[in-house]
Amino acid sequence: MKANFVFLLTAAIFLAACNTKPASNSNDNTGSATSDTTAKADTAGKLNTPAPVAVISDTQFLATAYNIGLFEIKISKLALQKSSDKNVKTFAAMIIHDHTAANINVKALLLKKNYAVPVELPADLMDKAKELSALNGNDFDKKYATINVDGHKGAIVLFTRVSTEGKDADVRQLAASEIPTLQKHEEHAQKLLTEITTP
Repeated sequence: MKANFVFLLTAAIFLAACNTKPASNSNDNTGSATSDTTAKADTAGKLNTPAPVAVISDTQFLATAYNIGLFEIKISKLALQKSSDKNVKTFAAMIIHDHTAANINVKALLLKKNYAVPVELPADLMDKAKELSALNGNDFDKKYATINVDGHKGAIVLFTRVSTEGKDADVRQLAASEIPTLQKHEEHAQKLLTEITTP
């Protein structure tokens, strides 16, 4: 059974974020927001309705957001290398540009709050990237687009929730500021997937 990206987003990244410890206690933030980006997967790995299952702190959200960016950048660099579809390459270049910019802001806020910046992806997401890198041609393009559709849907839910329920004003502002870009990415990814899968 293949796990979809939204499940990995909340299972792998969330667990990694839970292990993120503050560099010091000077700016400890105990605020939290309920995260409902978890989605159940059926035997085909299809996305079902997200269900709220966990509480994510502002610090955990920042670590999660940073890892989302790292993962998107990594697989989009793969797309630039492996895909021969110009639309895929254009989309991948946009993702790299936007998520690099976003991660600069997330990193700055992590440092401002005196929390550690993630240095590597969770193992599950590394495995997901390796699975993608093993594909070629249309199979690669379809999987890449699918990951981006599912992943950005989940990210939109998470960022929207934190933008209203996060306890730290800076975190709420950052989450809110990224939602339009995530929505743009999801729309482009959906269009790209439709183009790839239409005979």
